[in-house]
Amino acid sequence: MNVIKQLNNTLPQIMRSDACLIITNPINYSCNTIAENLTETLNEALSSISNETNNAVRYRVIYYEIYGEDNETIYRAVIQAITQTNSVEDAIIVTYPFNLCYYSQAINNLINGMGVNVTIHANNVTQAVQDINNYLTSKIGSSHFGINITLDYVGVFRMIERARNYTIYWGSIDYVLRASPREELCNGGLELGGSFYVAVIISAYVNNTYYFAVSGVINNDE
Repeated sequence: MNVIKQLNNTLPQIMRSDACLIITNPINYSCNTIAENLTETLNEALSSISNETNNAVRYRVIYYEIYGEDNETIYRAVIQAITQTNSVEDAIIVTYPFNLCYYSQAINNLINGMGVNVTIHANNVTQAVQDINNYLTSKIGSSHFGINITLDYVGVFRMIERARNYTIYWGSIDYVLRASPREELCNGGLELGGSFYVAVIISAYVNNTYYFAVSGVINNDE
């Protein structure tokens, strides 16, 4: 169908535009956003084309799907052309060179994990600082395929309770999370600020350290 050829030329442009919405804002946009937008565009185009034939040929989308495979996003729609005597089906396939479905899910999982308050147990303040840094490093990890992730963070803790065999500190970690595909596909990526609370329990009486701080930059390439 010539209609398929025309749409195969138009839809990749829409997909590229929608892909940047997901890359810069994976919290509010997902692969379903692309599928819905592409299918809506298809239906509008097919309705217009049907009208131009005075409905001698009627076109409609009878099935669509979107999924990530390796480092690619694939949208597929099956279009049916109906005349008075028969019907013909053909498929439109649109691809994008980055797994947007995986990206959206991975970043949302990371953000949700960063929103959980934490309790750190340590033998002394030095170990507590190391354990906080290690905790944040484990959150970023190195297994996010094809995604650059950077976390800038800072936190200040103050002593809130002390006894003969323990000392408790309380504070919050403020962070900025940045994420984008390893290959530059859009202008920029996600940049999101947040914070969570941390309780630090030292299994000893700490004498003179009433405050301590942590800060750093973690990149999943490291």
